[in-house]
Amino acid sequence: MNIRHEQETALDYRIHLSLTQEDYIERFNKGLSAYRRDVALPGFRKGMAPLGLVRRSVGRYVLRDTLSELSVDRLEQYIGEQGWKLIARPVQESIPEFAEQDGVDSMPSFDYTFSIGLRPEFSTSLKTETYDLHKVIPADNQITDQINDLRRRFFENPFPSVSEAGDRLMIRLARLPKGESQEEVAPFTAFSVDLDPIPDDSLRAELTGIGEGYTTQTSLSRLMNSPRSEWPSLLRVEEDRIPQSDEELKLEVRYVIREGLAELGPDFYAKAFASDPPANQAELEDRVREMLARHFAESSEDYLRARLIKDFFDESDFEMPVSY
Repeated sequence: MNIRHEQETALDYRIHLSLTQEDYIERFNKGLSAYRRDVALPGFRKGMAPLGLVRRSVGRYVLRDTLSELSVDRLEQYIGEQGWKLIARPVQESIPEFAEQDGVDSMPSFDYTFSIGLRPEFSTSLKTETYDLHKVIPADNQITDQINDLRRRFFENPFPSVSEAGDRLMIRLARLPKGESQEEVAPFTAFSVDLDPIPDDSLRAELTGIGEGYTTQTSLSRLMNSPRSEWPSLLRVEEDRIPQSDEELKLEVRYVIREGLAELGPDFYAKAFASDPPANQAELEDRVREMLARHFAESSEDYLRARLIKDFFDESDFEMPVSY
């Protein structure tokens, strides 16, 4: 076994480790024997397969595990011998390649390279300063938005079986078969579309009052209520995959999506606050106001903590390893 290191910077080191057959053969053979005891190969009872057959079947995988364990053990031992304190786990830069016969008939040496960063020592001259911790009071519109978010979350029928005005459809579009071919054509895209903005009145009426599995034919110009330049981002496909605006396409409805607000009242309060629900609308608003104020306070403390850390390091003689 050969191991050495190179110093890249004041805190960065690269460790080179070479394992020969003498280093790993004993552990490798023990691994094969342990595997043999637990495996049942075709034609043999559990634990009775010939060791040579086990070696040919799984030798490469046992060798890979053996080398991985041995390299980590030797690396940790070497780091301890050097007295290094690392800032993070070592990074393995190279992984040996296993040829077809490795671990079976041919057992060469294997080379590893690890990159490590040492924990820096530093001092600071940061002087005590005054930092303001701001108290943020939730605005009325923020309370309303938060309550509406809760109402959407507990809306009871987000996926109705039949569509109506104001709903959204999750659809799939596919090009139609060419000529006399009746082969099924794979969809080229799937996305959601709002019913109300569909520009073609007849198509909008056709898609209102239908459900999952409904199919029809349409074109993108009848379906899309946006400039063609926006179609690639809306459809999430490359420009060259978008059909011509007047090309007839197969449209299939996957499911209906309905966005609504749960009705305020005792049932909603109990769902939104399972334990000790608010008794009425005013108490609900007070509860949400307290929740938002607590969230804003935590955010302010996080910002202050980040500011203190930044100022601390700005004033410190601190060198971070380039590897991290």
